[in-house]
Amino acid sequence: MSEGKRVVRQYPLEFKIDAVKLLEEKGYTVSAAANSLGIPKANLTNWRRQFREGRLLLGHRRAQPTAEEAELRRLQGEVKRLEMELAIVKKAAVSSMGQRNSIVEHVRWGEKVERFAGSLVELEGNFI
Repeated sequence: MSEGKRVVRQYPLEFKIDAVKLLEEKGYTVSAAANSLGIPKANLTNWRRQFREGRLLLGHRRAQPTAEEAELRRLQGEVKRLEMELAIVKKAAVSSMGQRNSIVEHVRWGEKVERFAGSLVELEGNFI
């Protein structure tokens, strides 16, 4: 059985606005207007919602996002960037397993002394 490709049609913004005006100004129902124009009812419903929200504007190629949609898109980008940074840190941690940035010099009675970057540091606490 062969699968047919789904065709996505692009409609000019002026067409969308004119279609919505049939509903808003002429009083057509969504079904009647959609059948008359040969478009899916869902498209017309979405266009009407965008028109009422002020997102279908002449001079723009697409419907303009609301402030919430713009913020959502910005936050999704931030999440993606942070996930990438976390993945890099995880890879660095895995590749450096078993390595330390300090060398234990010696252990005295109840004290542990380590060298960090060439200097001796005495750690407090009882280490035996």
